[in-house]
Amino acid sequence: MNHTVKNYEEGELTEEGFSGEIRNKKSRWSLIVPLILSVVAAMALWMYVIAANNTCTDIPIQLTGKEKLLGSGYTVSLVEPQTVDLVLRGNSETIKKIIKTPSLVTASVSIFKKDTEEGNKGYIFEDDEVRAGDYVVSLNIQLPEGVQCNEKKVTVRISRKETKIVPTSEIRINKTAYSYGNGCYIFGESIEEQNLVVSADKETLEEIDYIALEVSGLKDLTKDFYANVLPVAYDSYGDQIDSQSLSFEPETLSLHIKVNRVKNIQLTLKTAEGDTTKYTLSQKSVRFTGASELVEILPDALCLNEEEFSSGKMAVEEGTVYEFTAEALVKALYNGDFDSGRIALEDEYHQTVETIRITVKAESGVLEKELELSESDIRMILPKGYHATILDAPLKICVLYTEAGKDISKENLLCVLQLSALTEGTHSVSLEVGIMGEISRFVTIKEPLNVMVKLEPEQEEPMKEPSGE
Repeated sequence: MNHTVKNYEEGELTEEGFSGEIRNKKSRWSLIVPLILSVVAAMALWMYVIAANNTCTDIPIQLTGKEKLLGSGYTVSLVEPQTVDLVLRGNSETIKKIIKTPSLVTASVSIFKKDTEEGNKGYIFEDDEVRAGDYVVSLNIQLPEGVQCNEKKVTVRISRKETKIVPTSEIRINKTAYSYGNGCYIFGESIEEQNLVVSADKETLEEIDYIALEVSGLKDLTKDFYANVLPVAYDSYGDQIDSQSLSFEPETLSLHIKVNRVKNIQLTLKTAEGDTTKYTLSQKSVRFTGASELVEILPDALCLNEEEFSSGKMAVEEGTVYEFTAEALVKALYNGDFDSGRIALEDEYHQTVETIRITVKAESGVLEKELELSESDIRMILPKGYHATILDAPLKICVLYTEAGKDISKENLLCVLQLSALTEGTHSVSLEVGIMGEISRFVTIKEPLNVMVKLEPEQEEPMKEPSGE
């Protein structure tokens, strides 16, 4: 067998050495390529995180620089909407922090331009003559370095200021999430007597249905409560009117909530036949509801007149109805222990009444009934743009009644949840219950009922695709 021998010069690779070098290079590339791809993927992910688009919705807009306009007899308000949606580009973690910053978005009206058909011409400065109208203002968005946002504009309305005087006797007091201490009750509420001057443009003033003081979070009250409270305006739908659209003078009102402890009252009743019965009226048989101190001594069969009631010795005739003034009632029950000088009574529709009926009978004549309420039986007053869900529906509420009130049903109840001052989340809210009709003389609610409610922003319905027909 012939063998061919190849001679290689010094420094040249043998055939076996050459193929080995190729294998070594392939092996190194098989390690380097995955490493390079991992680095590129990590950089791409990092770039995505720091440059992500984040849509932030319903950011409130604060008006600034309006002091001179207000002092010159003008009002300044935002034309709808009152909030703005922003698309921010930058680090996601940084964006999450800044959207919680107060006054993130502001609109200055110290320099603005008129929104006219000629194309937003005619800049108006502080020292120039002010003209009422709608103006386009660029938003100032306080963003840190590395976060970007497209320019946004908003329309501001400048109007001649008008005023309306509201006496404190017409201002409501809305209490939410409150409770009494053991054996205590809210005896009365009073607002310092003075006129509240409300200033706004003519259109906003016409929208105002009532003014209220909002009080929330008073837990286990055992003593009098004093506070300076900001007034809030509501329209006829129960929606709160934007506070930037109006102003109040004074800015706050002094509120006094008087808290008393229940006192037992010994009464002796004498029937027409001469029989006498002694009663002790305590917290169980006397119901105190709301700001009005509407007192019901259940059930409604024997009634007292003012003179006999105040003396503590009563000769009554069954079927006779007596009425008491609010002042006489307080003097009779509590020896005039109310230092505000103002006593108000309200019915279930928050209308002031001048007199009240007091009724007395043995507690043994009181019966109980449990009524079931669905969500449709309850009226919810919501903040604008929100909807609510009752988490513990159906609700069961216990009523006390006498024989004359045996036909009580949920149709006789006016049930309201006041949610307008609340924000998104889950809340425990006191259910306001009124009893309508003549049967209300024979029925009362056994005890207040708290309801768990979940408040969420309304979701916009997606637009439907055209059918193509």
